[in-house]
Amino acid sequence: MAVSRLVAVLAVFVGVVWAGTVAATAAESGEDRYVVVLKESAGRAAVVAERHAEQRGAKVRHVFDRAFDGYSADLSPGEAKAIARQPGVAAVGREPEGELAAQTLPTGVQRIYGADVDCFPGDNAAVNSLIDIDCTDDARVDVDVAVLDTGIDAAHTDLNVAGRIDCFGGDPIPEDATPEAHAGCVDDVSTIPASDWECAEPHGTMMAGVIGALDNGIGVVGVAPGARLWSVRVADTDVRVPTHCGETDQPFYMSDVIAGVEWVTEHADDIEVANMSMLFDVPDTTPGQALDQALEQAINTSIAAGVVYVVAAGNESSPVTGYSPAQYTAPITASGIADFDGQPGGNGTTFACGTGQTDDNLATISNYGPTIDITAPTCSASTLPGNNYGPTGPGTSHSSAHTAGAAAILASKNNPHDQTNPSQAVEGIRQQLIDTGNTNTTPNNGWNDTSNDAHKEPLLDTSDQGIYKPTFAYAQDRRHTFYQESNDQLHEYWVDSGGWSHSLLGNAGHMVGNPSAVVGPDGTRYVYYRESTGRLHRYSVNDWSWDHQVYGDANHMTGDPAAVVGHDGTRHVFYRGSNGQLNQYSFFPNGTSSHSQLGNANHMVGNPSAVVGPDGTRYVYYRESTGRLHRYSVNDWSWDHQVYGDANHMTGDPAATVGPDGTRTVFYRGSNGQLNQYRFSPNGNSVHSQLGYANHMAGDPTVTTELYGY
Repeated sequence: MAVSRLVAVLAVFVGVVWAGTVAATAAESGEDRYVVVLKESAGRAAVVAERHAEQRGAKVRHVFDRAFDGYSADLSPGEAKAIARQPGVAAVGREPEGELAAQTLPTGVQRIYGADVDCFPGDNAAVNSLIDIDCTDDARVDVDVAVLDTGIDAAHTDLNVAGRIDCFGGDPIPEDATPEAHAGCVDDVSTIPASDWECAEPHGTMMAGVIGALDNGIGVVGVAPGARLWSVRVADTDVRVPTHCGETDQPFYMSDVIAGVEWVTEHADDIEVANMSMLFDVPDTTPGQALDQALEQAINTSIAAGVVYVVAAGNESSPVTGYSPAQYTAPITASGIADFDGQPGGNGTTFACGTGQTDDNLATISNYGPTIDITAPTCSASTLPGNNYGPTGPGTSHSSAHTAGAAAILASKNNPHDQTNPSQAVEGIRQQLIDTGNTNTTPNNGWNDTSNDAHKEPLLDTSDQGIYKPTFAYAQDRRHTFYQESNDQLHEYWVDSGGWSHSLLGNAGHMVGNPSAVVGPDGTRYVYYRESTGRLHRYSVNDWSWDHQVYGDANHMTGDPAAVVGHDGTRHVFYRGSNGQLNQYSFFPNGTSSHSQLGNANHMVGNPSAVVGPDGTRYVYYRESTGRLHRYSVNDWSWDHQVYGDANHMTGDPAATVGPDGTRTVFYRGSNGQLNQYRFSPNGNSVHSQLGYANHMAGDPTVTTELYGY
């Protein structure tokens, strides 16, 4: 039997190789998936399929009338033999089966120069800062990518899932519906309880994370952060086989994949890129060969409509010519390298995805040959079902997904479907991937091809800012404002394009001064303020409930707090203590908290302003009693203190912001009523300037940073 593979083996995560998936109903009834190829004289395939369903018990799955006339169906061996003897039937055979080919910054994203390990692209000249990977979900690549796979966990908070489609043939055509009227794919409305995701097949969710996980400071980040992902399910989610989940061995089928490709083609006005991390042995039977030709034709038709297809070379350590769709010439085919550390040079010592590999060499599992266009890493940390993460691989599935992410960046600024000649535009993206790739060897930041196939494909490289400059989409924002009412009660207004809403929190008479609010990674709003007794209060508010907590002793807090959120989701609140000393409360994602005091007593006046730098360091600015600007920089293991300016030149409270390049800017009112600005660059330099005129400023400033120029 010809066999296929969805191309990524979770050698580290699960330690098994397993076949793909389809409905268990056929296997449980002694049936199997068959392909029926019809002669030209048979008439319309839909009509013949309907007749065979009525007369011979065929449970029809998909009908074909393009590359060949015929259909796929669940049949018992006896039914298959009976249909093979019917007039107009050219051949009947079992259908080729498939199997899976398998914000910590993933090493794969580092290796193709999409981002640097510290989420600060400005300190590494080789990194393409225009992709804007900075641990802040401030922009998402404006592109749609279809992931033809086992489905994506749409509830994963690190993925932007735009839609879910089911093409894997879980339900045969109903008896009361004609095959001609039955859609090849239906909306995927299936749900998997959180408790069951551990036993769900993770392959599609893994590929989705490599392609487009959000750049939001948690989990991992994808090559094209925030890309809109379409879950096109061509294989079941219930295929993974840890012992406690129960043994399963459910294959997936080429006809379902064809249905998925045709669905993508029908939606080519929405979808720019499709990833197919899967592999089929080239069939050796007439029905199998008919399906193989149909799959190639379906992909070619989709490319002609303007969809970029990226496929995996496969994990057989063999010439690619024996496997589909890797052997096809129209899609972009990706082989895989073993990258250990996200860095060039071949100096890595530990491979997170297994053993028997050499850093920056062709992965020993990767297929090779003349139809391969590009190579990319085979191992990557990625998203897993159930809001989980983990190292996954090795497999050229990851190579395909990395390449699909890079193609998505290119397609975001030049959608092939919108061009006069869409297929030519798709070819242009393939050529850009090749032309910007790296064909050097290990000592020259490249890689070593050990296949001896006389064909060294380039290593994927997204560092060229002239080529890989994505178009971004910005989400509509909802503004939440908190304030103290005249009766000293906390109020919240939220405002968006659809209107506004108002609510009261807590009790009257217990709030003093101004609040400070931040948003956590899950969207919860956290509001901090000083109570009339001098204790720190916190309200956590989401769209359906709120929670209230009190921290510290009475009379230990004076002035207003300044809250920030770290990259790991920890909330840090700074305020002036009753003794004039800077205080910090840290609230960790696990529910614990810690309190510390910084600096000396009696030297702090007014309220602080705080920001978080790209590396996670908290910077706190405040006015000292002598009228000078003070700064504390605080991380999880140390702090540093600096003083700026002359005595008596600062009045009022500062307002700080941090730019995309990591530069921190602090504004405040000078003693002469003029606006002052300090700019602190990442290299440690600082510049002071005065803006405007003397005596024209009263009160304290506020500041925001606008992102522009994309």
